[in-house]
Amino acid sequence: MINGIMAKKVGMSRIFVDKGVCVPITVLKFQDLRVLGFVGDKKVQIAFDGGETKKKSKAIKSKFDKLDIPLKSSIKEFEIFDSKLFADKYKIGDSINISDIISVGDKVDVVSKTKGKGFQGVIKRHGFAGGRKSHGSRFHRAPGSIGGCATPSKVFKGIKLPGRMGFVQNTIKNLSILNIDLDNQIIQVSGSVSGSSMTSVYIRKVLSKK
Repeated sequence: MINGIMAKKVGMSRIFVDKGVCVPITVLKFQDLRVLGFVGDKKVQIAFDGGETKKKSKAIKSKFDKLDIPLKSSIKEFEIFDSKLFADKYKIGDSINISDIISVGDKVDVVSKTKGKGFQGVIKRHGFAGGRKSHGSRFHRAPGSIGGCATPSKVFKGIKLPGRMGFVQNTIKNLSILNIDLDNQIIQVSGSVSGSSMTSVYIRKVLSKK
């Protein structure tokens, strides 16, 4: 089949397992995944709801209309591992069954965007210690010197400076799927997942290493 699914982060909770052990979990709501087309024999285009649909071009909207598929906001290519089995079971426009891809007990990697922090200084962004807080110091939260004057008479690339923080792609590896509720479209995974609530996440199945 394919190597993953798309979902949205609902939030965090906890469950109690054997002997009263508390396990933190992240609740994910999987979406209606529709087959939009095939790219060769090894990849398939999947449409899902990941944001606003009003910004889609007329060309994209007409493609959904021709295939008689409800308009989706996002399109992603997935790798197919068994192309013959996938082609026999799913045609263009079909909705993918989550049970064919993942099951309880599987190990997954969850890819998502971290929370955006906006423009931040060097103390919050890079963990600088800062200066003394005592009276008369006049050096508290500034970055300090960023290079010499005569030598090297330039600022090296990659130096730690203030700037935008957060909203970068992050992967949490080797999470376990604890429960799948097909009726309510809910997946419970162990541990935490990056991002705020309603963030789109990519659940990628971990393949066994030979």
